[in-house]
Amino acid sequence: MHLALTLVAGIFILSMCVSGLLLVYATDIQKIMWPNEWTVDMPIDASEAETSILAHKIESDSYSIDAVVEHAQAQAQSRITLLNLQVEPDDIWQVGLANGKYANVNPYTGDVLKQYYYDDTFYGFLLSWHRRLLQSGDSATVSQNVLSTAATILCINLLVGLALWAKPKRRLKRMLYRPTNNAKSKIGQIHALLGVYTFIPLFLISLSGIAFFWVVPTKALVQAFTFGSVALPQHPQAETVGVPNLAQILASSSSVFAHGEPRRIYFAKKAGDPIKVRVQLPTENHPYSWVWLEPEDSRVIDSFNAEAQNLATKTWNFRYKFHVGQWWNGVIQCLWLMLMFVPIFWVVSGVWLALKRRRKPAR
Repeated sequence: MHLALTLVAGIFILSMCVSGLLLVYATDIQKIMWPNEWTVDMPIDASEAETSILAHKIESDSYSIDAVVEHAQAQAQSRITLLNLQVEPDDIWQVGLANGKYANVNPYTGDVLKQYYYDDTFYGFLLSWHRRLLQSGDSATVSQNVLSTAATILCINLLVGLALWAKPKRRLKRMLYRPTNNAKSKIGQIHALLGVYTFIPLFLISLSGIAFFWVVPTKALVQAFTFGSVALPQHPQAETVGVPNLAQILASSSSVFAHGEPRRIYFAKKAGDPIKVRVQLPTENHPYSWVWLEPEDSRVIDSFNAEAQNLATKTWNFRYKFHVGQWWNGVIQCLWLMLMFVPIFWVVSGVWLALKRRRKPAR
C-alpha cells in the first residue's frame, strides 16, 4: 500500500515541493530581479517626521496619504479597491484595482511602478502552480481537491512509514545510520530515517496546506485537539456609502487598536459593503484582527480582536504562517526550505527501492 499510494500521488507531491521550494523566497527574488518594480527609494530630502508618518500611516501638513492614493488612481486609470500597506520603508504599496489588475505604487509619491494581473508575476505564477496547478475557475477547484488528496496521501504515507519503522524490535538502534557498502541498504536506511526524523514537521506542513481548501474537516480536527471552537470574524453590513478618506480610516482603526499596525484595507465595492481594515496586533505574526468602518465618515461599526481569542482560534489562524515558515525570525523558513527536498527524495528513492525489490525472473 505504501508504494501504491506513492505512485498515485508522487507527481503531485513533486509539483507541490518544487513550487513550494521556489515560493519560500519568491518575494525576495522579485525584489532582487526587478528592484525598480518591487522596491522604492526614500526621497533624499525626506525628513525624519515624514519617515515616521509612512511607518505609522498617519497624516501631517507635509504629507497627505489621500493625495498619494488619488495620484495613484489617476495614473492607474482605475479605482483602488484594495490597499496593502508597506511594512518596511523601501516597500511598495500593492493595490488591487477595480479593473481586476494590481499595481505597485510608490507610497511617497503615488507613482504607479507596475500594473499587472496577479498570476503574471513571478510570485503569482508560483502561487498559482502551487495551489491550483495553474488552473482557474471550476478547473482550479478540481486541482485544489487533487492537490489536497495528494497531501492527504503524503500524511497517510508518513503514518504508514512510521508504523513500518516502529513494528520491528530495536527501534532506537535503528534511528542511527549504519554504514554499509550495499547501495540498496544505504538508500533504504536514509529513506526510513528521514521519515522518522521529519515526521512531525512534514505531517503538520501537509495538514496546514490541506486546511486552506478542506476547511470543514481540518477545522473540526483543530477544535477536537484544542477542546474549543474556532471563532471567525463576521463581516457586518454598512448603512452608508461615500468616498473613503484614508487618513480618517487609519485614525478610526487606531482608535480601536492603538498599538496595532494596519496592513490591508478593503474599500467598499458596492452599497452595503463596509470598509474593512486588517490589523496586526503586537503578539500576532499576521494581521488576523479586523476593524469595519462606514464608508461615508469612517465611523467604527465593529471590530474583531484575534489576540483575545481562544487557543482553537489562534491555532487555526496560525496555519498560514506555519505552512510558509514565516515565524521565529526566518529560522523556520530556512528549515522548511530544506525539508521540501525530503518528499522529493522519498518519491525517487521509493520507486528505485521498489524496482530493486522485484524478483528476478526464473532461469
